Amino acid sequence: MKTRCWNCGRENDCVAAPFGANEGPKNDDVTMCIRCGSLAIFDDSFPDAIRKPSPSEKFELLHNKEVQRLIVAWVSLQQRLAEESE
Repeated sequence: MKTRCWNCGRENDCVAAPFGANEGPKNDDVTMCIRCGSLAIFDDSFPDAIRKPSPSEKFELLHNKEVQRLIVAWVSLQQRLAEESE
């Protein structure tokens, strides 16, 4: 499945389930861009298969413990990559 980040425009050609199940994404599942860390919602009615979360969805996502752990993991990865490139 190909998606394009609504924020940075990166085309992503694979997905992973960070919260358990290994099935493919379904509408309303959350995803994160590996490049910029933006959260998005899978929605097959959009041309790029994902959309920007609404303000209320973003608020809910940012208060979700699993999403918080995902963000911490992404930040940690970015810091590690930055350290390796020095």
